[in-house]
Amino acid sequence: MKTLSNFFIVSALTCISATVAYSQDCNSYLRQAAELVSQKKYCDAKVYYQKYKDCDADADVSTEIAMCDRYCKIQVMDGGEDETVVTTEMGKPTPERTSSDNRTDRDKPAQTRTSSSSSTVKPVKSTQGFNGFNNITFGARAGMNFTKFGGSDANVFLDEMDDEFGMKMKNPFKPGIQLGVVVNIPIKNEIMFQSGIIFTQQGAKWKGSISESEMGITIKGEIVAKMNLNYLQIPLNILYRHDLNNDFLLLLQAGPYLGYGINGKIKGKTTVSVSGLSKEEMELLKLLGVKLGSESEEEELKFGEEDGLKRLDLGVGLGAGLLFKEKIHVGLGYNIGLAKIVSDVDMKNNGIALTLTYMFGK
Repeated sequence: MKTLSNFFIVSALTCISATVAYSQDCNSYLRQAAELVSQKKYCDAKVYYQKYKDCDADADVSTEIAMCDRYCKIQVMDGGEDETVVTTEMGKPTPERTSSDNRTDRDKPAQTRTSSSSSTVKPVKSTQGFNGFNNITFGARAGMNFTKFGGSDANVFLDEMDDEFGMKMKNPFKPGIQLGVVVNIPIKNEIMFQSGIIFTQQGAKWKGSISESEMGITIKGEIVAKMNLNYLQIPLNILYRHDLNNDFLLLLQAGPYLGYGINGKIKGKTTVSVSGLSKEEMELLKLLGVKLGSESEEEELKFGEEDGLKRLDLGVGLGAGLLFKEKIHVGLGYNIGLAKIVSDVDMKNNGIALTLTYMFGK
């Protein structure tokens, strides 16, 4: 009786040990799979996730298997890991399924079914762009700005010139540059947060002309004025990605921006010409101090109390662009100023931006 009792005790301990060992093996598969994913070895990770699933473990890893399967195909397409013979970290071929697994191919989940032609199926390259949208990436940006002032007082200067001199003024976009760096931080799936620091030129341009004729004498005048305002700008954008094809992604972005005024300059050029006068009459105009031809002036502007320019700027930016091969981003945006440039004048920075960004990292 004692011998029989010892036999049952030994048998029970053996079963418990086997169960614990089996559970530990299952958990080790899960740990190895996670480690391989962190190393971007998706083909190998898929094998270990499948082993874990075959253990009939509690955790559902179907999503992980599908993800690894998709990324594994991309790596095969790009000349990475070989899909037909998947290797483990030890360099050994994946073992065949043992006879202990009595499930038929029809009973297995869809992700694990195979066919005789599976090795000849060519995987389709995904356009998910998972590298750039799963990791933090940095980019170098350069571009052109085309700006003008907005607000209810933006055209006051134009109206004054028209009223006082009868000069018809225009307010075309002023060209400028922007240079800087950006950083993309993944949030969820197709969503990213983008920030950075950009040197950007804002401001406005005015241009007007006048022409009067009387008694055969024609007087023409032209004025061109530009105000350049230089800022360091910090965009705070949310980016949304939409796949177009294997190479191109459509990026939509929106968000506020903060600007810090550095310095500025205003330039003016006037041109006056007279026709219909004799040589003696022209000499007389010079003696009277009438200046003909072109004359230019410029003045440095300072942010702060001296010139009344507010140093802090604020606005909202909207934009769209194309990302090629997860590296080259061509973008078009529009900035809407919310803060006044001068405290008691309703003028704000508005403008269009055309940018080219090269992204580093994966």
